Amino acid sequence: IEVVEAGPASMKITLEFPGEIELNKNKIAHVVPRVAGVAAEVRKNLGDLVKKNETLAILDSQGFAETKSQYIQSVHRLEFAQASFIREESLWKKKISAEQDYLASRHQLEEAELARQVAAQKLISMGLSQADLSVLAIEPEGTVKDREVRTPFLHSLLTRYELRSPMDGVIIEKHVAVGETIKEDANIFIIADLSTVLAGISVYAHDLNAIQMGQKVTVKSQVLNMTATGTISYLGPLIGEQTRTAKAYVSI
Repeated sequence: IEVVEAGPASMKITLEFPGEIELNKNKIAHVVPRVAGVAAEVRKNLGDLVKKNETLAILDSQGFAETKSQYIQSVHRLEFAQASFIREESLWKKKISAEQDYLASRHQLEEAELARQVAAQKLISMGLSQADLSVLAIEPEGTVKDREVRTPFLHSLLTRYELRSPMDGVIIEKHVAVGETIKEDANIFIIADLSTVLAGISVYAHDLNAIQMGQKVTVKSQVLNMTATGTISYLGPLIGEQTRTAKAYVSI
């Protein structure tokens, strides 16, 4: 037995609050095709792990083919406008042609370049990369013989639309099947990064002064008999009128 003088001491207070485990809303992606078409292939299923830019499904889209065709035509018009401008500029400098013809050819070149940029932006907004645009800008194999046009692009190259994953994660929802008609705003896949989750906790109003951002928290699940630690990443500024609690989220 030891007798000492009473004085200040640090006391540990433990508070318990109810809550539930939720997906991290900051790490969820809704995959929308942005073009209408028919599902030709579905490569990923519910619960599959996917990597960023991995192909999830392939659509056969006539509207996508038309947009690609507009870009291909704009590239060829630009090439023709460039050749015409170089020719007119040379003739104008040699004082063979009028300045009006030179200015008209320059204006046509500017319009052709603008049309190509607009067509390219349409495809980029649909998910195509600069590498994909470069492939479309190259003429298909073939030669001009007896006024015949060059060998056309393959139908599959123009109509094929690859739906790719925007992030690493797990497919938690799937709403597509082979042969199904898909609208451009359809929510086909939902992908979640499950490396971190959130514990949504209801904090009582009279305990708010003891809760702070960045505070370490221990989360326990009695049903699963599991324990994890995390930090408070969000503390709601408002108290529910009915529940008299504020919402807090713990990153795990």
